[in-house]
Amino acid sequence: MAWAPPEVKKDGWSDLKRSVYDLFLQRTSQLIWTARVEHAAPDAYALGLLLNATFNPTNHPPPTSNPPHPPPTATSRGSIPTSIFPLFKKLVNPNAKARLTAKGFLEAGMADTGFFSSNRLVKVCGGLDNFSVSSEADKSALLRCANF
Repeated sequence: MAWAPPEVKKDGWSDLKRSVYDLFLQRTSQLIWTARVEHAAPDAYALGLLLNATFNPTNHPPPTSNPPHPPPTATSRGSIPTSIFPLFKKLVNPNAKARLTAKGFLEAGMADTGFFSSNRLVKVCGGLDNFSVSSEADKSALLRCANF
């Protein structure tokens, strides 16, 4: 439970499953969209915790994981890069409906000015998607040879 999102700590996993199921029973497109966003919220929170554990291995879980779930402050950033920190704050938002999705985080990173735009490995992998290689094993071998 130390790594669970605030909504799960408050109401438990079964309440989360029930609320998503109830929304899917409704047949309006707005409610189905809302259910998908809320269903992705615990995964987005987990991505935020993973980012924090990766960049701040001695400081986890972050203070945002404990009630009353205060938002991260600039001083609590630690080693999280400044380009990622605003998105990190949105990933660990205690309000599940306002939380950034993992897809939104990836889209922001993959944008022309995003934090992945200058990453060599991301560029090579993106290029390999359009590069004809005989098998997945050959793609893996090519990546190993590129010294990533």
